[in-house]
Amino acid sequence: GNKLALADFAQRVDAPANWLEETLIPRMEAIMRYTIDAAHARLNPKKRQACFELLGFDFMLDADLRVDLIEINSNPCLETWSCPLLEGLIPKLVDDVLRVGLDQILPPPSKAKLTKRQTEAVEA
Repeated sequence: GNKLALADFAQRVDAPANWLEETLIPRMEAIMRYTIDAAHARLNPKKRQACFELLGFDFMLDADLRVDLIEINSNPCLETWSCPLLEGLIPKLVDDVLRVGLDQILPPPSKAKLTKRQTEAVEA
């Protein structure tokens, strides 16, 4: 499908000034909060302390730029080859998810203790 950065999309549809920050993003965040609140017991039924899940929320906008949730994917596509936009977003997303989900439990070694190979991997 078509993939655009939010700012490019807002410009293409001639959205009002500050529409992304004041309308679209807060509404999408609210929808995500409501769905997680509604389903949180099913997301971690065994109440494990150290777990996380990456979910993919698909939204659509109508002709009046109102946002609706289409679906939530428990196994979102993380491919980067199909779109230059995703080449920058997906690796950062995965890094952020792992940092938030794991670094408190398994802290990364300090940079001073990294091997040469680990340093190269971090800098790649």
